[in-house]
Amino acid sequence: MVTDTATGRGVLNLAPVIGGSLQNLNFVFYVVKGGKIFIMESDVVSPATPLLLGSLLQQQTPLGGFTNASLNGGMVMYFTGARACTGGGLIAANGIGGLTLTLDLGCVWGGGATNDPGTYVVAPSGRVDIRHGSNAGYAAAYLVGSNQAFLITPDSSGGTSAPSGFGEPQASGPLTNSSVQGRYVGRR
Repeated sequence: MVTDTATGRGVLNLAPVIGGSLQNLNFVFYVVKGGKIFIMESDVVSPATPLLLGSLLQQQTPLGGFTNASLNGGMVMYFTGARACTGGGLIAANGIGGLTLTLDLGCVWGGGATNDPGTYVVAPSGRVDIRHGSNAGYAAAYLVGSNQAFLITPDSSGGTSAPSGFGEPQASGPLTNSSVQGRYVGRR
């Protein structure tokens, strides 16, 4: 519910089942524009309720639902996790369940670039199961629209800080030095 129409501030309560237990999570949010809000959990921070914060985008579901064709072409992505590992790269999907995952990793336990073939399956809801590499790596994506998704990978250390990120459709090429001219602003 939007509680202040001048500022776009609102409150939200979710009751998800996490680890088999019903949780009660409270959030405050601010409307950025139609279809986009910034959100932050307002519960007292504890091991059971870590601080959750991020953005929510309105899903653009195609008529009939998402299919494997919803991933077709390049999706540039980034991800970060609390366990000192970040990465970015490209998912190049063929629209019928095959992909190539190109990643540049920056991790305290090693890093470097990978170029893994893989597969994916898109559910009508927009959830994507991604399998890649010779070690059968796994990731999940939640499509906002075609070639645009929130991404998450399991935390292999058994913790609760699974690496997550976002992917957006890549512009068609050629992509050259002139594609990155000008001023940029970012966040860490």
